[in-house]
Amino acid sequence: MPEIRFTTSASAPDRVLDRSVLDASQLQVIERSQQSHLRVLGAPGTGKTTALAATVLDALDLGVRPEQILVIASSRQSAASLSTLIDAGLRDVSASSLVRTAASLAFEVLRAVALAHGQTPPRLLTGGEQDRLLQELLQGHETADVAGGALPWPPVIGPEVRELRGFRTELRELFGRAHEYAVTPQGLAELGQTTNRAEWAAGAQLFDEYLAVKKAIEETATAYDSSELVSAAAEVLADHPPAELGGLRLVLVDDLQESTAALIGLLRPLVQRGARLVTFGDPDQATNGFRGGRPDLVARLHDEIGVRAEQVVLEKSHRLHGQLAHAVSEIMQHIGTASAGEQRRALQTAVERPSTAQNPEAAQSPEAVEEIETAERQTDAGSAPTTEANTKSAGQGAGRIAAKSFATSSDEITGVAGVLRRRHLEEHLPWAQMAIVTRSSGELEQLSRQLAAAGVPVSLSGVSGALRDEAVNLDLLRTVEVGCGLRELDEQVVTELLTGPLGGLDGVHLRRVRRALREHELAGGGARRASALLVDAVRGGTGLPHAGPLAGAIAQVDRLAALLSEIAHGNERQAPAVELLWLAWQSAGVADEWREQALSGGVAAVDANRRLDAVVALFASAQRHVERFPEADAGEFVEQQLQQSVPEDSLAHTGRRDAVFLGSASATIGLEFDTVVVMGLQDGAWPNTRQRNTLLGAEHLVETVRGQHDVDRRREVLHDELRMFVQALSRARSHVLLTTVIDEDNAPSMMLRMLDDIVSTEPAEGEEYGWYTLRGVVGTLRRRLNEHPDDQIAARALVVLAHADVRGASPTEWSGLADLSTTEPLTELDPFAGDLDAPPADETVDSSGSQKAVAATAAEAVEGPLVRVSPSSLQMFQNDPLAWFLGHIGVDSGGMSTGIGTLIHEAFQKAEEEHHRDLDRLVGQVRSRWGELDFETPWQSRMMLDDVTNRLRNMRSYMLDADKIGARAIALEEGFTAECGIAEIVGTVDRIEQLPDGAVRIIDLKTGKPFKEAEVAENLQLLAYQVAVAAGAVNGVDASKLQQAMLVFVGGDRKSYKPLVQAALDAQQLANARTLVDQLARGMAGSEFWADLARTKQGDGSAATTHIHTLGETTMPARQPVQHIQEAQ
Repeated sequence: MPEIRFTTSASAPDRVLDRSVLDASQLQVIERSQQSHLRVLGAPGTGKTTALAATVLDALDLGVRPEQILVIASSRQSAASLSTLIDAGLRDVSASSLVRTAASLAFEVLRAVALAHGQTPPRLLTGGEQDRLLQELLQGHETADVAGGALPWPPVIGPEVRELRGFRTELRELFGRAHEYAVTPQGLAELGQTTNRAEWAAGAQLFDEYLAVKKAIEETATAYDSSELVSAAAEVLADHPPAELGGLRLVLVDDLQESTAALIGLLRPLVQRGARLVTFGDPDQATNGFRGGRPDLVARLHDEIGVRAEQVVLEKSHRLHGQLAHAVSEIMQHIGTASAGEQRRALQTAVERPSTAQNPEAAQSPEAVEEIETAERQTDAGSAPTTEANTKSAGQGAGRIAAKSFATSSDEITGVAGVLRRRHLEEHLPWAQMAIVTRSSGELEQLSRQLAAAGVPVSLSGVSGALRDEAVNLDLLRTVEVGCGLRELDEQVVTELLTGPLGGLDGVHLRRVRRALREHELAGGGARRASALLVDAVRGGTGLPHAGPLAGAIAQVDRLAALLSEIAHGNERQAPAVELLWLAWQSAGVADEWREQALSGGVAAVDANRRLDAVVALFASAQRHVERFPEADAGEFVEQQLQQSVPEDSLAHTGRRDAVFLGSASATIGLEFDTVVVMGLQDGAWPNTRQRNTLLGAEHLVETVRGQHDVDRRREVLHDELRMFVQALSRARSHVLLTTVIDEDNAPSMMLRMLDDIVSTEPAEGEEYGWYTLRGVVGTLRRRLNEHPDDQIAARALVVLAHADVRGASPTEWSGLADLSTTEPLTELDPFAGDLDAPPADETVDSSGSQKAVAATAAEAVEGPLVRVSPSSLQMFQNDPLAWFLGHIGVDSGGMSTGIGTLIHEAFQKAEEEHHRDLDRLVGQVRSRWGELDFETPWQSRMMLDDVTNRLRNMRSYMLDADKIGARAIALEEGFTAECGIAEIVGTVDRIEQLPDGAVRIIDLKTGKPFKEAEVAENLQLLAYQVAVAAGAVNGVDASKLQQAMLVFVGGDRKSYKPLVQAALDAQQLANARTLVDQLARGMAGSEFWADLARTKQGDGSAATTHIHTLGETTMPARQPVQHIQEAQ
């Protein structure tokens, strides 16, 4: 018979429970759990989970049947790890898993009852479904589609706030806490009245409607969110528990500090029917406080259930020693005990216990022997044992901690990557034995890309967003949406589909296809525009041959046309969504390419893995939808996913591979590593003492129900933050690195100051971390060769790397040496094109060549397509053509400032529409959408909001001054389109004012810093406005009455606004302005763009976008080094 072999990956856990090495306190847990209820307290690394597993195995040895034992873990990840540990010690095969989460137990209870009564089994209501339902209910009240009209929300929760996803998140938190503490909608309304909280009264009405609507809809009638699931199961257990749970003799709970109050109701019926309750936990490690977790349950659960319990405190630290034990113990001293505290003694003992180097007699003790054996095992595994000589002070042996500060965030990432790569390459530590922990998961995806670029493979923990947020999924969903006829096919949709991840076309090829379709149309005597031709081509095919340079691009358009037709036929025969999505996925033909990328390593691998994971998750969701709602059509699923704005809950198991674990502190529960890096220790970021759920007061609801008064919420939040820090620190067995950024805007976290007596935060030294990556080696060798062209060692090393196909080693790949990728103009100015509505093309130009100037040359065509320009782009092009080009093709980094400017402009417009000059209302409008901006830290948000408030104050001063002189706004956000030579000027005027004498002036609000007053006469933005007015393109403005165009600057450090006025142009000035606009537009349509190195400095003196071309490390001023490498070859 053929040989069958089973293998495990190198990173698979090899942890097997050896009950012979249990310490005295762990043995005491086993013994006393046989007789009574038990509460086990243990500091990090004292073996709580090991003691739990040993207790289970001992009970089985004593004759307790597996079905009489229940173990509850805090998460699916912890449950899987604990199951593995227990299963490894079983002598007989168990029919079912002994370990479950509270949610899975609740689900089993409700399912058993439903099946027993012939009812539909329950299912989990995903976060996306809950968010969608709340959004529809809120919208119904806003449009009076729901009986009763608008809800009585307090003024601070205005319509703008109620539209936000964050508001719905707070509603979900409020309803979740209500479920956990058995607060009904009526009870919530009564509490709102007695506490004078109008938001609870309004929320109670919505809560009642939410429950009623959910129950009335067939798809959600038996669906429960996570908190509702546990509460509903508790009610069933209290009345009629399923038979399979009636014989429980032993219930054990691990990581109790992560549990919410809902667990009390779930366990009480089991305990009342005779089960012994044994709990394990440490309130100092709690990470779930901001989601309703109660660290105090570790000490109070038995009392709240109504039984007395004995207590065992684990006395020995098995994981943490030396500096690590000292650091964790020090942080614990700043945390409230949560009615416990005795467990901290174990770490204090680990710090105080003398090492074998200081006390030779101690070397003969069992503890010393164990330490030596552990060190030998570490050496065998490839990691060097820790010695006393490596520590900072006496009594700090194994377990080292260091803290480094960096000048920038990029330096921090580079430094961390260097440390991990050095541990892996020099000390042979597996990647999977290292972890990077951050406070929250928001920045993990970007961090994973940056680490991959630095040569560190990472395994990302947690869901980052809704399924539609991944571009490939959005493409798949949009394709099926169009194919099913749910969205009209227009130019925008066609462009999105063809240039998306699955479409395969870039802006250049799309533009060439448009041109080919236009030429074909003209040759046949037609006159349709290219935009209409492209839409028709996607509907029914291009009709063009698949030959020549455009064969591939034309084939992609025809492929999309065929796919949409196939999806339409599938939808007609009521094919499920999963089948139609599969048609779209197969048609794209990217699976093999992405698979190769995913296995290649580096940034490409991270992106490919992320895309493939997202696609798998989308198909899994589509399959679940089909199983739950077999009669639903595909369009229903597609529309749900496109509207969803929160991540879907997933039950998928994410396997571990040999990669560095990257996750938040809460994601590390139940895990341990050799080396842990804790990143992002910034003041204001960690600890983040901003109070949570303040809008609807979910935490205040808990305090009210529990009868707590005068709670110092800031103190509670600080303790929660410190607990997460303890959790992160305590995951390491050997090494911890703490990192922070110190610059003008960032200061180190207070938690580093708490550890000053243990570890000093040292500036990171300029170590050559680049030598630990091939990319870094190549860059270093190229710099050496550039600085010293006769360096034969560097030249020969690059030859070796080039022969090994290492990217960047061969001169053929070096920037500045390759030929231009194209010399075609950005916009064709040929006389036959005539497509006046075509947007500017996105053809790219290889600007990475040598520093030769790039002249704006274009064909002298009189007829043909207009070059669409905006007033602001004209100014940018005149200042720096290359910077304009980079922004035009998408290399633009003004996201945050642009978002802030948009909010200020909206406030400017609304103040005039509502005829008010109230600063508080202006600030309130901006604050209502402030949450849409993504700040790294709360203090940055506060600082920027203060700055914006000052800008709004200056803006208000301008409006008041305008009112004083009788200037009346006759138009706001007035759009216009004007032709000027080859240019089509498209723009919007912020405000048009009419003065008492009938004169008119144009106002453009600027939220940045003002420039020199002497420059305003030549300001192209204002000149373009005046050209448009003279052409009669701006509605409501008589060119003869235009008095001036004005920039109103409200930003900077000024205490008032600064107006810069450009007087009305005379005939000659107007003619000059028109000529200038036409010349600049022709330059924009050209094929070459100057990088004027003398003008690449911004107003404040910092380097502009194109300043990179002056850096010697990036470009080579001479060809001599290339010659040397060719000679070396």
